[in-house]
Amino acid sequence: MSDLIDVLSKFSVHDLARMLAERIEADSQSTFKNRHDLGGGITLFKQKGSARWHCRVHQPADGIHDYRQSTRKLDLRDATSEAHQIALMLKIKLSSGVALKKGITFKTIANEIVQFYLKRSKPIDTYYISLIKNHLLPYFGEQEIASINDRSVRLFWNKYCETHDAPGKSLANSIHIVLRRILLEAKEQALISSIPDMSNKVETKNIIKGECWEPNQIKTIFDKLTKWQSLSPTNTDRVIFNLYCRFLYLTGIRTGNEALGVRWDDLKTEKDYYLKVRKGKMEGTIKEGREMIISRSGQESKVIIEVMSPLAKIQGFEKISEAKAKAPSQCLFELKRPAEIWRSFADEMEVEGTLYWFRHTYITNEILRGEPLAYIAAQVGNSVKMIERHYSHATMRRIRTAELDRNKKDK
Repeated sequence: MSDLIDVLSKFSVHDLARMLAERIEADSQSTFKNRHDLGGGITLFKQKGSARWHCRVHQPADGIHDYRQSTRKLDLRDATSEAHQIALMLKIKLSSGVALKKGITFKTIANEIVQFYLKRSKPIDTYYISLIKNHLLPYFGEQEIASINDRSVRLFWNKYCETHDAPGKSLANSIHIVLRRILLEAKEQALISSIPDMSNKVETKNIIKGECWEPNQIKTIFDKLTKWQSLSPTNTDRVIFNLYCRFLYLTGIRTGNEALGVRWDDLKTEKDYYLKVRKGKMEGTIKEGREMIISRSGQESKVIIEVMSPLAKIQGFEKISEAKAKAPSQCLFELKRPAEIWRSFADEMEVEGTLYWFRHTYITNEILRGEPLAYIAAQVGNSVKMIERHYSHATMRRIRTAELDRNKKDK
């Protein structure tokens, strides 16, 4: 305080008065620049950090109370014209007996962000769009954007964990990035005044990349699955779940929507046999609809013999070709919540790991067999870079095995 007094003492009373007057004038000009009263209860204003003009219509005599909307205009004259049109449209709606919406829904703003991502078209944007469509819209879609707060985010994650395993940190962070982007747009449109705190809303799991089972462990798991299935012979879900696990192990497909979304007409029987993968994490991306080979040159394969043929018979068909012809849109696996079925099986039969370990095991085994990384990446819907980063343990093991084999031959 004494330092401030020392500084001010160096100026005359006249200079201090002049400086104060200039400051007041600057503040008033700043306010004037960011706010305009158009009269008749219509006001234009700008939010901090936004270049767009927003309007507020408050005409209680006409039944319009504190209605706010973005004009989406940068130019003051364009925004003025748009504000008057908004006010007129509100009056027309009320006179026609149309009730004014209490608030803009989350879906409205989310769809705007989807269009933003489509236009921006960065590689990550297709993934962000899938998060909006698969996770955020089903829960928040019809809620008023202004009603979303800290509690809303926490309840969203509570609901998510009722039907899924706890999310990994990467998924949780990605969903929060997209949700925050939607809410920032709402704030810029003067629909909300603050962004909810998204920290500590869900307990994430630590995902250990590349966890897999050794061959002897895989044999034990399928032996236990068969035994578990026999404990309840009339439970069809257990039979189908056993086949589902084999399918994951033999193809490396992602558990959940990707595997559950495969239909009979996704089987392409040309020179090689392929399954077309349309659903799941890659939906809406350039990798949507990838073709996953299950049989080279149409020869009998484990996928066909051990999984698809038994599934066709369970569904009442003699052969796979009959299932393709008579039930093309029917899914191979009619299972609900396979993750919960796995937890029940794993707890009862004392098995370590998750359904996702089948995918890790497949990728590891393909690397150890010497398959090109580009082939593996195309098969499982990943990038070569990701496989190199997360499956280096398998690559090094293959190199070491090759060295040992060479040493044996040299001897």
